[in-house]
Amino acid sequence: MINRLRPPGDGDILVPGGTISVLGTTSDNIATLESIRPTVEEVERNLIQGMAMVPILEQTRFIRAFSGVRPLLQSAGAAADGRKASRGFTLFDHEAQGLSNLATITGGKLTTFRMMAERTSDLVAARLGNNTPCSTATEPLPSGAAVRWTEPGFSARYWYRRRDPADGILCECEMVPESAVDAIVDSAPGAEKQMTLQAIGIRSRVGKGSCQGAFCSLRVTSHLYDRGVYDSRQGLRLTREFVGERFKGVRPVLWGQQMPQMELAEALHCMMGFDHLDDGDDENGGEA
Repeated sequence: MINRLRPPGDGDILVPGGTISVLGTTSDNIATLESIRPTVEEVERNLIQGMAMVPILEQTRFIRAFSGVRPLLQSAGAAADGRKASRGFTLFDHEAQGLSNLATITGGKLTTFRMMAERTSDLVAARLGNNTPCSTATEPLPSGAAVRWTEPGFSARYWYRRRDPADGILCECEMVPESAVDAIVDSAPGAEKQMTLQAIGIRSRVGKGSCQGAFCSLRVTSHLYDRGVYDSRQGLRLTREFVGERFKGVRPVLWGQQMPQMELAEALHCMMGFDHLDDGDDENGGEA
């Protein structure tokens, strides 16, 4: 990890994350939660500051930008600067408002979310007369084989060890084989028909490589049709939805090598007829 030694600001940290690295961050206040997405201006801010720290970033290929929302605690008289706001959390019991059946937990971050849950549960339990000690601090989070496919490089090692020539690669960027997608689908018995590419992408590395789903989305969809998971035009609509979601993060970084990559993706998807796919098609392939 490379961190610029200065007060926290835009583009001052480069963090490795498996097969990619993440440059960030920006911090902006927002007035609405609608249409949260990264902008070109934010990307430029990160790049300008990041290149002062790591000059090679000027020639580096960027495949995606992403953004999120974090509720921060800020005193009423403080300046509207998100970087200066506390990353701590506060539990409001609302008893001063005469409400004994309401609690609000706000602030915090991913590294404290279990403690936040424990404090909230303790308050609710005490109100209900339950004095059993909370086990959050000692009980490990559940884990299983279904989540292993998100680990960078795991699916590639798994495929190599199997040495099965019939196990085709569906995502070349992240080396995700058919057997990995099958395992993800089979991990949700009874819900196979509702298994979207978005769900598969969350549970694997599908769509996370340099093509951002341009090729693997079509291969995975074809494989799901072959398996009988999809049997109507609904599968094509889910693929278009998946590609559209990936494009939201690609749009702010469309320059250099990423531009021809996306032009090729657009040509492929038009050849598949995604641009003429009727949103009114029902799940059985007819017209709504």
